[in-house]
Amino acid sequence: MDLNDKVKFNILIVDDNPKNIQVIGNILKETDYIVGFAMDGQQALNQLQNTNDYDLVLLDIEMPVMDGYETCIAMRKDNKLKDIPVIFLTAFSDVTNIVKGFEAGAQDYITKPFNSQELLVRVSTHLQLKYKSDIIRNLNVVLEQKVSERTSELQKALSELNNIDGMKTDFLIFISQEIRNPLSGIVGTLGLIKNQDHSSTIRNLLETLESSVTKLEEYTYKALLFNQIFQKEYKPQINDLSLKDLIQYVILEHSELIRGKNINIQSDDLDRNIFIKGDRDLLFKAFCYVFQNALKYSHKNDTVFLKFIISDEKIFSSIIDHGEGFPLEVIKHLEVSFNYNGGHNFQQTGLSLYIVKQIMDLHIGTMRLSNNENGGACVQLILNR
Repeated sequence: MDLNDKVKFNILIVDDNPKNIQVIGNILKETDYIVGFAMDGQQALNQLQNTNDYDLVLLDIEMPVMDGYETCIAMRKDNKLKDIPVIFLTAFSDVTNIVKGFEAGAQDYITKPFNSQELLVRVSTHLQLKYKSDIIRNLNVVLEQKVSERTSELQKALSELNNIDGMKTDFLIFISQEIRNPLSGIVGTLGLIKNQDHSSTIRNLLETLESSVTKLEEYTYKALLFNQIFQKEYKPQINDLSLKDLIQYVILEHSELIRGKNINIQSDDLDRNIFIKGDRDLLFKAFCYVFQNALKYSHKNDTVFLKFIISDEKIFSSIIDHGEGFPLEVIKHLEVSFNYNGGHNFQQTGLSLYIVKQIMDLHIGTMRLSNNENGGACVQLILNR
């Protein structure tokens, strides 16, 4: 495609011989090029720096003040001029001078005396290359601007999402605290009322009310803990923990429930020198939630088993009950890494097991759920030593 029909190109002729400028200028003007001229390298640089019009330079090598090599080198060091193609006009045809010209930054050369057709072909070739390069360069600038604008939009959207997420977190903390404050007052008041003489009906109602309030208070705490871990706001304190002490505290924490349902606890004997690495509070909560779940679904006079397998690197802790067992969808949901946006249903499993899963993930551990062949369920917590 000949671009001359659509684009008017400007060419600067640089030569200290006016006759050469006249001859070359006439050839180029006949092909509808716009022509300018300079008599030496310094004059050429001044013209190029004062205008953005020139698309190509025909540059003589032997000139006073500043020769062609020096001029071309100066152009390549100038950000405004470095992309303008240069064709040397030279009487030298030896390899040394040709190589020197290319090293100075020229795109091509024409030896004197030159053929007019050869001149026009070489000029046209480099003008078309420059024209297409300019298009690509301009497209890149536009694309970079679009990418920058899109990146800015995405960063703004992310910032807004983070702000919304932060607001949700703050709102959850605020609501939980606002709920817990009156709940504490209700629990205390119920304790005082229970100590007074009432009919059995009123006493049963008070106990039901107290149980409901206690569950609601516990749920608000779980919601806060869940959010802290999920938002990566909880910073675990990893220490060596005695597994035997941890299990004893867990059993002691649930002694009232154990007595109320007359549950028999059978536990493997543990050496106090068996340690696990983890955050004391989080692991205590994890074992409590699993143990509490086993007691909750055990029938009166049932047995809950605590079994431990110790290896050089890991400890496998299993809590086994004879309750109803887990629905298959619960086991399936908790076999995968927890994803809050994955559509998991808290109503199916309760919040406690999800918190346990988060705690185990935080400790680079594993929680496994399974149902026993003879009924009941087993929750296994696998931790590093």
